[in-house]
Amino acid sequence: GDDTFNAMRTFYQLSGAACALVAVGAFFKLVFAGFKENQKTGFLRMTILYLFVFVFQKPKERIGAFLVMLVLGGIAGALLMQSQNV
Repeated sequence: GDDTFNAMRTFYQLSGAACALVAVGAFFKLVFAGFKENQKTGFLRMTILYLFVFVFQKPKERIGAFLVMLVLGGIAGALLMQSQNV
């Protein structure tokens, strides 16, 4: 490996980690919304397949967190991947 400090790599990694943290927070917001309905829905909500069903049952209440999770999750992945190429 390269032992010199790379400021851009650190910037990409920190930015990616911040975006990932917000995306995970949005995911947990949706999981807690599932647990508010009932325990079965909360556990189902933790699966990726039920994600879309749960969000589009009441889209006005849940679409915001869902979009934040998708967009910032994608940005986090791109930033973290780019940090390996700098």
